[in-house]
Amino acid sequence: MIESSTLLRLVAVGICSVLCACCAPVPPADQGVSNAPVAEVSSPTPEHPADETAGCPSPVLPESALFLGQHANLELTITARRDGSLQKVVISKKSQARLYDEYTRNWVEKHWKMPPAKEGEPDLRRFIAPIVYPKNKPPSGGHFPAPSYPINFMQDHVEGLLIIEIIVSPSGEIQSTRTVMTSGDKNLDSYSEQWVRKHWKFPAGEDRLYYWSVAYVLRR
Repeated sequence: MIESSTLLRLVAVGICSVLCACCAPVPPADQGVSNAPVAEVSSPTPEHPADETAGCPSPVLPESALFLGQHANLELTITARRDGSLQKVVISKKSQARLYDEYTRNWVEKHWKMPPAKEGEPDLRRFIAPIVYPKNKPPSGGHFPAPSYPINFMQDHVEGLLIIEIIVSPSGEIQSTRTVMTSGDKNLDSYSEQWVRKHWKFPAGEDRLYYWSVAYVLRR
């Protein structure tokens, strides 16, 4: 358990706006990324919110990630050099959706810069960065009701998380749906696709592609 460190927390707002709430280095693990020492921090809070710095710009997320919400949450471990440049970014905890994990890692690796090391700190420091995406507001002018949980699936204790690819035409018509991550039950996957095609309505616009995640969980 790490008591002296704080986490870098990102909150995605809408499609591509992200707020960094705080950041601080993490004590070193046994599998260090190099022979150089990794910094520890005694203060549990940052000097200022990371969103007020130029080093953590908001990732520009694809519109197709709009409906993934919390199932896209992941955690990155970042190793920064003394000048704040990034030496390495790894996915330390994968998201449930996993579709944009590598995209997010690459974006952070390309655009971020951490605060320079202070006097007395080692040349390498490690940061933990949980990426948290809240439920986004769907496109205005559309209709996106959540599916009901069919009684037969509940009676059979069928549960699972699935992700559906949805292709929308300029008219707003749903052209096709496809399960890209199965719940483990083909009937539940098929039911969810049919629900989207029957009940969802999109506003007119351009050709669009979305990924929608839905979890069916029994209360115990």
